[in-house]
Amino acid sequence: MKKIVIAVLLIFAAGCSKRELPQTPTYGAPELAVQTAPKVLSPGKTYRVEVTVESDNQVDSVALSMRDKNGSVLYTWYLFDDGGALHPDDGDVAAFDGVFTQRIHYNTASGDDQELVWHFTAGDEKDQQSEPVEWSLVGLANPNTPPVITRIEAPEELPSGFSGSRFITVSVTDSNGLQDLQGVSYTAHLNDTKIFENRIDRSTSPGEFEQQITAEFASGRKTGDYEFIFRARDVSGAVSEPVSRSISIYNDPPILGEPAHVDSVLRPEQGFRKTFLITVPVTDDQGLSDVRRVWMKWRKADGSFPSSGPYFDLFDNGLPWQEDFADWDQGARGDETADDGVYSIMGTFDAQQPPGEYTFTFYALDFAGNESDSTTTHLLLYTEEN
Repeated sequence: MKKIVIAVLLIFAAGCSKRELPQTPTYGAPELAVQTAPKVLSPGKTYRVEVTVESDNQVDSVALSMRDKNGSVLYTWYLFDDGGALHPDDGDVAAFDGVFTQRIHYNTASGDDQELVWHFTAGDEKDQQSEPVEWSLVGLANPNTPPVITRIEAPEELPSGFSGSRFITVSVTDSNGLQDLQGVSYTAHLNDTKIFENRIDRSTSPGEFEQQITAEFASGRKTGDYEFIFRARDVSGAVSEPVSRSISIYNDPPILGEPAHVDSVLRPEQGFRKTFLITVPVTDDQGLSDVRRVWMKWRKADGSFPSSGPYFDLFDNGLPWQEDFADWDQGARGDETADDGVYSIMGTFDAQQPPGEYTFTFYALDFAGNESDSTTTHLLLYTEEN
């Protein structure tokens, strides 16, 4: 009996010796991505650098080393996610949001422009390291100077619906070389209010930037004398002094063609409904994309209006009419061909409608707020008695 007890104790002890103690999980290594970083470093300038880090464990900082093309480390900095509490000059905005930030002041590391690499790594409290992320950039030997706009060729006016193409051409120089140029941007102002902005990235030759303009350029823009303010930008983000030009833009309202529908309809018997197609062609100098809405007013023979209201929208979407009014609110009004400039709606009569002359008045509106002249047609609803 004593031998059996000893054997059981030995087995229990052996089992206990093989059991592992609980371990704290470490999960995966941190994952790092660059969010904000320059492509060119100019001596004497300070740059804001931001990276995001996803990690299941705590990450205190992100190491950033600057290396030359041979891989030699020139400088090392650290990025923090502390909201500026522990490192007031790091530029971080919100603490513990996963965005690590630092302000990097660059002093030239060579007498010549040189190719550089920023090397980012993040380590967590479990000594797990992220995969390194590299960011290529150029370090200038001399301070970068902004580009200069030397010439602007632009039309004085853009008539409504003009034919062909017109051009805006901007000539730019840069003391750091034309390869330093990135592009030209402009803002357009009407009555001292910025209305729109755009970029000109197409370069026809070094230092020459060109935008092609057609009549559609005025789509959605009110008629007026616009002040265009141009600025050139280089790859380091330096911006030229602004240069302005005045361009008059004209946007005439849509034009309604002749509406089409049957001249007369026999009022249906009780329990039945009679439908018929109503269409109106619409054109716009700036193209159909500038047509915002086409609608009609339906006035009955007795001077009243439908219970749903006097106005009904017409569509140019190719959606078919359905007798049960399904998808009516989604624009299914019986249009036959989408985007052909013919706007449609299906008219309908039942036995309760008063006989006599019905009046349809059509309107159109563009995205600049210009309303067309209206046009009116008539239709006779008659009964077998008259």
